[in-house]
Amino acid sequence: MLYTVSRFFIILFGKIFFRLAARGKANIPKDGAFILASNHVSNLDPLMLGAACSRKLGYMSKEELFKNPLLAFWLRNVNAFPVKRQVHDVGAIREALKKLKGGEPLLMFPEGGRSLDGEFSDAQPGVGMLAMHTSVPILPAFIKGSKKAMAKGEHKIRFNKIVVIFGKKFYLDKNQTYEEAANYIKNEIIALGESA
Repeated sequence: MLYTVSRFFIILFGKIFFRLAARGKANIPKDGAFILASNHVSNLDPLMLGAACSRKLGYMSKEELFKNPLLAFWLRNVNAFPVKRQVHDVGAIREALKKLKGGEPLLMFPEGGRSLDGEFSDAQPGVGMLAMHTSVPILPAFIKGSKKAMAKGEHKIRFNKIVVIFGKKFYLDKNQTYEEAANYIKNEIIALGESA
């Protein structure tokens, strides 16, 4: 319930302040699990991707956000769970596997965090590992304009148009290593951005 209400207000916020638009929504699977893999340049990205996606998403959120009790309550009720970013977080991996095996879509950023300059850094192997262990498809997405709207380290919002582009889903080659799989996903996101 809170997810639906929150998404309604985030869509409203996105439309008013950023003229939020989405392309390729027909590519979003209507049922079943998938990993929504996107670039990440702003704190706005998870909100705008969730608003643009017609399916209810699960979110891996940095554990620091859960230190505020009120924010932690909201995050947990909008399908987010904490992840420790500097270590191999077994608990977060188990929760991600549980969601995917239960048929839920999961939003992931292959880089593991926000980019400082808007360019892709190395992809982390976790996204490849989760996809290969669950055999779910990858739905690539590219978000444009969010860095100008609110860059990393900034708290000021600029009225800049944000567009979310959804690509076509794909499956990973089982013969790849986790690192190769993660980089393949990263390259698909980059190609989607270049064609936008």
